Amino acid sequence: MLDIRLHELTNGKLDLLGLVNLLTKKFGTEKPFKDDELFDVIYSATSPELKMFFDSAIIGKEPLNYQDYFAKIGWEYSPMKIIQAYNFGKIKLDQDSATQNVFVEDVDSTYLLALQKGDTILKFNRMNIHAEGNEESFWYSIMRPQDSSEVELTVIRAGVETTIKGKPALSERKERFYLKDHPNATPEQIALRKRIFYK
Repeated sequence: MLDIRLHELTNGKLDLLGLVNLLTKKFGTEKPFKDDELFDVIYSATSPELKMFFDSAIIGKEPLNYQDYFAKIGWEYSPMKIIQAYNFGKIKLDQDSATQNVFVEDVDSTYLLALQKGDTILKFNRMNIHAEGNEESFWYSIMRPQDSSEVELTVIRAGVETTIKGKPALSERKERFYLKDHPNATPEQIALRKRIFYK
């Protein structure tokens, strides 16, 4: 947030890294300084308006307005947002610490993949879920599917290998700390984001 404010107040001439370099040159590692002196140097190198930011958010205890700051770089933020998202329903998976096998600990009766409590999952879309790179893809596809693509799982159920298929459906979901690109972000906001993240 400080980086965003620095860019704003200096018209992009000074960022957080630049400020750190400036302070390093002035004080180095061997020069002690007083807090007041440090802040005065920061304000003179940037803008007196930065004092308001420091007084409220750094020295003080006023919470930052994340929505406003993320909006400045073209992102939409909400501490909690109800969104439309693909999912299979409610399920609780666990992993055996000895075998690393993934099994179903609990599942809602309306779950769209027809998994049952006690199922051990072996394959995801015909790929071993423990093969390199597959495990992360498996977890995301089951817990956070991005579209309505069909998923095929091979499971062991009551000692018998079984194949099940299913498609996720759109439904409402509460998302904590929602952060996404704003669809109406301006070129200026996107440019500021790129400068801050060195893209």
